[in-house]
Amino acid sequence: MAGADDTRRIILPAATPARRWPHLIILEGEGLGQVFRLLGPETIIGRAPGVDIFLDSDTVSRQHARLVITGDQVTVEDLGSRNGTYVDMDVVKEPRLLHDGAHLAIGTSTMLKLTHAIALDAAVRKAGFELASRDPATLAANTHYFIDRLRAEHAFAVRHRQPLTLVFLRVDGIEARAGDEGTEKNSEGERLMREVAAIFRSSLRAEDLLARSDADLFVALIRSSGRQGVEMAERMRACVRRPGETADGGTTPALTAVVVPLAASGFAAAETILVAATNAANTILRQSRDRVVALPPLVIDAAIVPSDGA
Repeated sequence: MAGADDTRRIILPAATPARRWPHLIILEGEGLGQVFRLLGPETIIGRAPGVDIFLDSDTVSRQHARLVITGDQVTVEDLGSRNGTYVDMDVVKEPRLLHDGAHLAIGTSTMLKLTHAIALDAAVRKAGFELASRDPATLAANTHYFIDRLRAEHAFAVRHRQPLTLVFLRVDGIEARAGDEGTEKNSEGERLMREVAAIFRSSLRAEDLLARSDADLFVALIRSSGRQGVEMAERMRACVRRPGETADGGTTPALTAVVVPLAASGFAAAETILVAATNAANTILRQSRDRVVALPPLVIDAAIVPSDGA
């Protein structure tokens, strides 16, 4: 019988964890979902040819910001840009360390998020982001992603006293309600919603966001006043009713829009804002068809009530 000293021991080499590299993901603006791996030691963000991260937006300066990468740490510095650099909605006045998950705004139309991932994950992460943030039928944002953006946009609007408006857009006269995905009626409704969503997106700016809220309802988040929201909704309404574009049986779809400006206040969560605005819009949508209605600014405070102002 072998003794304890006769036991054969095999020592396996310790597993080396894969290195996680810093990456930036575009959450808002042109190139939504695009992933940039930060190789360092320095990365220039801007609109000039030849920069490391090119952002095609008029609100981005030619050389807008510099990232300095040291190991897994990333520091951002504004390069005297015209529209500013922000970290989690705070203006960058001197070099600032970015924590994992930080939101980096470049100008007024592009927002990125810092995350650390294995290099081979980049393509998978982009695909996963697209699936997690969009309605698959119309490619508009889904409610979860819309609330995340509303939270950030409302904080920015309150801090900088900027206008922010929600525009609810119902496509009238279609049968796009819940049902078996294989039915002809549901398929036709989804096809029309997809076509209308493309029209809506072409009317929005890069910094605006379109989301699908219900079977026949979209909501747009725009950095504009209520008056500008009405003008945008009227353009969309005219485009949806262009001659020659029909749903089934030659019926031209109509559009009902409700414009809800948000009064600047820092006392409500994004979910509360969306529920209050949706309830106000639904009251009009139940009574109206083929028109644009502007509501007074929605006051989000200790109590949620519409203001008496226009």
